[in-house]
Amino acid sequence: LENKKEKIAIAKNGNQVWFIAPRFEFVSRTLDGTFPDYQGIIPKKLDAEITADKNELMGAVKLVSSLGGGTQEVTISSGEQKKTINVFSRHDHLGENTCAVSAKIEKELQEVSFNTKYLLDGLRSLSGKSVLFGTQHENKPAILRSPDDPSYFYIVMPILKR
Repeated sequence: LENKKEKIAIAKNGNQVWFIAPRFEFVSRTLDGTFPDYQGIIPKKLDAEITADKNELMGAVKLVSSLGGGTQEVTISSGEQKKTINVFSRHDHLGENTCAVSAKIEKELQEVSFNTKYLLDGLRSLSGKSVLFGTQHENKPAILRSPDDPSYFYIVMPILKR
């Protein structure tokens, strides 16, 4: 809308909604059904809690995944003396790559793997400079949140190991 005083008409009929303005018309379907109960997947008690610089962690994830032949899996584990975390990726033909990231580790992290894209999406969506990364168990959802904004969090599912 060029002019902030232009009006938009909104109409609803059944499962469709229309947004009508002087120069455009937009039609969309509304969602039907009930939204799944997401409260059950939010970790309540964390077995591992790590705080790290968000951009440093994102850089490490990008680096190991790109040098790992573009693999879609990245593994994170506690590093030496609870001062770093290791970000690791492996490719059958190209080898493996590990990057250490400075971190404050409250509770030690066992090795857990994630889809690179989903992990990066979560990190990008957070505000602030640091990220709190918490897990319940290697096969349970992990939580990402900014210590600066506790009202927002991102849940990422690990790649299940059998």
